[in-house]
Amino acid sequence: MTSFVVKKENTFRWPVKIPMPVDGGKFTTIKIHVNYLMKDVDYVKGLQERLADLADSDSQVKDVSEIIMEVLDDVLIGWDDGAFQNEDGSPIVFNDDNKEMVLNIPQVRKAVWEEYLNVIGGGQHTRKN
Repeated sequence: MTSFVVKKENTFRWPVKIPMPVDGGKFTTIKIHVNYLMKDVDYVKGLQERLADLADSDSQVKDVSEIIMEVLDDVLIGWDDGAFQNEDGSPIVFNDDNKEMVLNIPQVRKAVWEEYLNVIGGGQHTRKN
């Protein structure tokens, strides 16, 4: 029998598929693994309330984007070595500056965000990639 282990800080490694456009009007899928920090129910409930408030207001896309970046800054705590590389093939190590840099790539941000939603929703968020 497996027991549920309650941890003060629950982190986990999770696969993310990033669809990247390539010449010819096609996409290639880049598969990486990232490390997330699982937040508690109060955090998730607060996030849901903030997003619901935005849906009920005259908010701009910028507001939603700011919330997404804030959450990903909290919960994205690492990635596998070599998951991201510079043009010369050298690995981009995980740190705050590099996290911001890769999350500013629209396809990366969307994929990392959608997978986190999938996780906190217990697999209820439909995977689109």
